[in-house]
Amino acid sequence: MRLLVMLTLTFVATGVAQEDLMSTAEMNNGRVWNVATARDKLLYVAGIHDAIIWKAISSPEKVTKDSVSWAEGFVVNDYISELDAFYKDTANIRIPLPVAVDYCTRRLRGQVKKDDLEAEVIRLRKLTSDWK
Repeated sequence: MRLLVMLTLTFVATGVAQEDLMSTAEMNNGRVWNVATARDKLLYVAGIHDAIIWKAISSPEKVTKDSVSWAEGFVVNDYISELDAFYKDTANIRIPLPVAVDYCTRRLRGQVKKDDLEAEVIRLRKLTSDWK
């Protein structure tokens, strides 16, 4: 019995001491995305979409396509496909989901050159490498 208690305490202490690999800066990251079900992904991105739209329409500022952080003409499933592709590259795994959604918006708008997008991904990797 004593051995069982010692092993349990060891496992609990080890688990508590481990870094939370599923989040970066208290936001879900690519590890969460890569284990999420299709339904989880749909609900997550739909929630982000709703929050973006609510923020835009509840603002006292006039709503324009540039003031909304969602690419005009694209739907939730388009963003899911973009995020799937983004997180296939394991170098992006620590980038938080909301940051990745912003990147996808810039990419889907098609107003940024491919080289500039690649530089942006590198910048995001460096930026998030220091985040806990």
